Amino acid sequence: MRRAAVFLLLILSIQLVFGQHPNLNRPQTYGNDLLSSAHHQYNRSNYDSSNALFLKALESQEFQALDFLCFANGLMHRSKSSLAREFFQEYLRLSGNEYGPIADMVSAIYRKDTMRVPLSRVLSSTENWYGLIHHKASIYGSKQGHILGLDFACGSTGDERLMLAAGPSLKHYGISFFNDGFSAVIAMGVSGDNSQLYVIHRSSEGWSDPKVIKFKKTEASYITPYFDEENSILYFASNASGGHGGYDLYLSYLVKGKFQEAINLGSNLNTAKDEISPNIRGEWLRFSSNGYPTKGGFDLYRYKVIDDFNYVLFNERRLNTAEDELAIAVLQNDSYLVNRYSDGLSYVVELSTPQPLTNYSGLVLDERKRPLSAAIALIGDHTQGQYVKVRNGNISFQLPKTNEAAYITVMAEGFEDQKLSLEAGVSFVVNMKALKSLEIVKVIDQRSPRDSLETIYSLEQDESDSVAHRKPSLKEGVLAPEQGQFYVIVGSARNYEDAYRSWSRWNKELDQLHIYQFNAQLFRIGFEAGSNELEALNHLRNTLKVQSDAWIIRPGTL
Repeated sequence: MRRAAVFLLLILSIQLVFGQHPNLNRPQTYGNDLLSSAHHQYNRSNYDSSNALFLKALESQEFQALDFLCFANGLMHRSKSSLAREFFQEYLRLSGNEYGPIADMVSAIYRKDTMRVPLSRVLSSTENWYGLIHHKASIYGSKQGHILGLDFACGSTGDERLMLAAGPSLKHYGISFFNDGFSAVIAMGVSGDNSQLYVIHRSSEGWSDPKVIKFKKTEASYITPYFDEENSILYFASNASGGHGGYDLYLSYLVKGKFQEAINLGSNLNTAKDEISPNIRGEWLRFSSNGYPTKGGFDLYRYKVIDDFNYVLFNERRLNTAEDELAIAVLQNDSYLVNRYSDGLSYVVELSTPQPLTNYSGLVLDERKRPLSAAIALIGDHTQGQYVKVRNGNISFQLPKTNEAAYITVMAEGFEDQKLSLEAGVSFVVNMKALKSLEIVKVIDQRSPRDSLETIYSLEQDESDSVAHRKPSLKEGVLAPEQGQFYVIVGSARNYEDAYRSWSRWNKELDQLHIYQFNAQLFRIGFEAGSNELEALNHLRNTLKVQSDAWIIRPGTL
């Protein structure tokens, strides 16, 4: 791992802001070394602190897969996505997940998604909001230690506070109703560290005294209950010993009025970090976790068991942001309410129903009418950065239905760009035209390999354009980094096509930008920054004015 690559970037950009979401306020359970402290701050959603500690540890301690994952998730929270990508790749390599659903999850969170569900409105914001349960005409959660109902139709909390028979020192950490609202399971304790689950019943005289649900592991904390009435199953999160790490998701069957012993939902779902806020809708179990690759901190996930041997697990990337998404409620009209934690406040936000989608599909062919691979199709406005890859000549994607015409620009090395207007529902064909071969008449300037492998040529075909800069090709435009040099890096990629797009994006604003190949699957976009620390620092400061996600590669860390 290129450990020193991140040092200066984080020192310049990290501010130690000690925010903490309320759900997982638990005591220190790690050792006293840097990595242990970093994980403790990560668990408390103090991402600036955890990033700084992970950075220090990176210089002196050996990282395991989970360390890279948490560092990457924390960097995503601070919008350091290019840097986080490298740590995600190290996590995938060390964990043996370079291929498969976890690798797909990393790819998905980086995908430019035209289908992200937009924010409709903020219904509530508070310093402390636990859980999110949709029941009849309201949603319920714990606000500042008390169960409150929120009327999402008008965004008013009204007097929906549930008066429960509990001592003044007890706080509530989530509720779920059953028996048509006349019974509920509530999480309650002095703090989130010792919260237990209780059953309460409602009558004309109000709510009954809470009766604890007794599980064998009484030293654990139990939070965020959800009762699946259709199947009489109670889901919840607990940090009981013997789990997979942190808070895991459990279930308990309700049989003849009695809740059975808690059952861990297993390693297919639970991770070494925290899974909380289970919620059932149809065949899908939704929950929040910070133990998978995320867009930042906690993300929402969707899980479904197919059979005894197969399951599916997705990051709900359309609903997630760089902030902590801690809980979700799916409404009847398929819009969503999300508990989002940001800057010390816990928000309940409504996300509107996605627009209807239109399918587009077509073929990309070369001049001999053969399917063309390794092409890229930019969708609509280039500045939006939305694209799809052409695979074996086939291209397909979806766009929201609008009254505006849709168009794409198809690009492939060695071919002219082709722009095409699209008609909804009608397959299209893109016929690519090969670029004319350049006849080298005279080499105007040959730079040394240290500066560039790019050669400037004059063109015999067009005297009015006697000098042209050729775009880097895989053979000509990629450099091998030199051992004694400092480099300022503005982006990285796992393949040449992605590296070339990054190069094209930044080359207009930054001089002497090149593509460097560090190994078979790692390309970086940047430039030489001198042979000493001071020169490199000066180059980086200037680069950060243009690209805030730049960093330094130092000698010996190639």
